[in-house]
Amino acid sequence: MTGRYSSAASRAFRRDYRPAARLDFFPVCERAGQFLWNSRPGAPHFLVSNIRAMNTQSAVSFRDASDRYDVRSRLLHWLSVMLLIAQFSLGWLMPDADSMKTPTGFAAWHVGVGTSLLAVFAARLAWAALRRPPEPVDQHGALRFLATAVHLSLYTLLLIVPILGWLNASGRGWIVKLAGVWDMPQLVTPESLGASIGEWHSASATALLILIGLHVFAVLVHQIGFKDRLLRRML
Repeated sequence: MTGRYSSAASRAFRRDYRPAARLDFFPVCERAGQFLWNSRPGAPHFLVSNIRAMNTQSAVSFRDASDRYDVRSRLLHWLSVMLLIAQFSLGWLMPDADSMKTPTGFAAWHVGVGTSLLAVFAARLAWAALRRPPEPVDQHGALRFLATAVHLSLYTLLLIVPILGWLNASGRGWIVKLAGVWDMPQLVTPESLGASIGEWHSASATALLILIGLHVFAVLVHQIGFKDRLLRRML
């Protein structure tokens, strides 16, 4: 009886537990094998797998409030965005500056917004020097280099474009006012460069607009494609 009972119990155990173990074990092995196969160098899904892994890690890290910019940085950033929208709109609406002896209408607003943009950018630089920014997003070397290059170019042009506009206005004898209220000093413009500064101002503004477009496109790629909630850092 004991041997017969043991055999029956053994058969019952194999019937009840081995299929369940097989159902649990083999899919795990299959998924592990697929992961290793797709992660081999040259596999078509290698980049996709790495991007998904990076996105998962980034999405988890962005849940921490410390990954967001502080309130002042966010306010200065969005204030710069609004001023840039107004500035480019005024630049397209204003008449030809060569036909004006003094800035009036859209031209006066363009000068006032430009000086305000320069002041806000100076405040951003000063605040950034006093406060440590959030940790950068985990990216591959090429993407990190491209993002850094675009940001540095943006900051450089955000400084150069208003200064060239200031030089251009001073060279025309215009009175430049900060935010259209407070007088600013007249910058000395060499006569040999007087005609060129206006062209440099327009060309650098066009380059700035292109970089802004690249910046917005990159944010959309992160937000919609990578789904790593990058935009949340500045909201």
